[in-house]
Amino acid sequence: MFQTLILALVVACVKAAHLEYQECLHEITHRNPEVSTYEMVWLCQNADANYHKKSKYAEYKAAGYSDVNIFNKYYAWDSDAPFTAYFSSQAYKDYSLELLVRSEVKNHHRSWDFVQRWKNGSNWRALSSLDPDDTDEAVAADIYLAYSRSETFVKENKFNHMITLGHQNYPPFNEEWSFGQFYVKTRGWNYIPNDAELASIVDDWRNSPDYQSFTKKKHIEHFLSMNGYKGNAYMRFCEKIDKPPAQNWGDFVVSCMNVPGFKDVDAKERMKAEVKRLGFKNRDNFEDFWKTFIASIDSQKLLANSMPPLGYSAKPGSGPCGCSHNAIGLYSCGDLCCTNSPYTSTDPSHQYYYKNGGTKSLDNLCFEDTSLDSLKLPSNSNPPPGYKAKDGSGTCTCNGNGGGLASCGDLCCTNSPYTSTDPSNQHYYKNGGTSSMKNLCFEK
Repeated sequence: MFQTLILALVVACVKAAHLEYQECLHEITHRNPEVSTYEMVWLCQNADANYHKKSKYAEYKAAGYSDVNIFNKYYAWDSDAPFTAYFSSQAYKDYSLELLVRSEVKNHHRSWDFVQRWKNGSNWRALSSLDPDDTDEAVAADIYLAYSRSETFVKENKFNHMITLGHQNYPPFNEEWSFGQFYVKTRGWNYIPNDAELASIVDDWRNSPDYQSFTKKKHIEHFLSMNGYKGNAYMRFCEKIDKPPAQNWGDFVVSCMNVPGFKDVDAKERMKAEVKRLGFKNRDNFEDFWKTFIASIDSQKLLANSMPPLGYSAKPGSGPCGCSHNAIGLYSCGDLCCTNSPYTSTDPSHQYYYKNGGTKSLDNLCFEDTSLDSLKLPSNSNPPPGYKAKDGSGTCTCNGNGGGLASCGDLCCTNSPYTSTDPSNQHYYKNGGTSSMKNLCFEK
């Protein structure tokens, strides 16, 4: 129900993104007052940003341009600048030169990955010895020539030679990249192989723990796909689980699908597809949305060992789930585990509802409330919506030593001025006093 509501609100904001920010907030509040402040802010801010990029792309096409890659470069450079400004900028010149270098690399059948490693963050133009007046085509050819004389070029040749020998000795051979990583890790770039060793090096690889990990991923991907689950998120979840030696891969994947936490992964992946369909294609956009979507502990029925929702942060001592041994604590299964895992669900109907084990309280959860951080309130602010002044707090007198009620601002208390919820603020609540939210002069 809540998922449907949020998606409807996203659609409304995307379709009506011409609304001013405050109008968007009013529209969502009118539709459903239960949506939190944090969710409303995210939806309106991002719907507007998404609309802005779409409208700018429409302008770009109307101006006679069509290359979407160039548009994305322009938008990242300065989305408010005229298109002509970008086409005369140094950023565009650098990108144009990169395209020519890519063409040189492709024409010589070399690896772009190795060229990028050789570049190592340098400016493309700085890699050429030619004069600034030379054409970009000549500079690109000179850059490739410099690469062909580099140590990285020698490494690429060794890598390609090793792959060729793998194909010759073990047809068919389709494990190039993973095998290459193993080769470099175990032999090193300076290793000079002889023919006898080359004939057995693939056997060394296939008998190694690296290969076992490689084949485990392949089997999991295959059987997950057969069950309708495609994507690295599913594979990474199942990969963490130990497979009994006697169990076949198909049964192992089915058992993984029944582990608490797999439904969390599936729910997130399905939501990701839907949010992308609405136009939020950037991965960071989705992660922001997902945190917002599961923001409310009270209204959202989180499964065991879920990642912190928006407004919450992982507690000290929590960490990635090991999903092995007795499946308790950090060895439990899911995304974020801690001492009382798996009893970390906020769903009363869930087997691992937090009241069913551990401390049988919210102390079981692997995250803690830091929701006010997103509001970035300055020091000694009045209470935000939903909060009230604490007993003992009062008007700031702004005199004396500047501490406590003598601090400056709107509302002061014992631990003022360390009452800001902005992590970048000098007086962020974690920087002094109790170094906790107990510093704040307000409460719910």
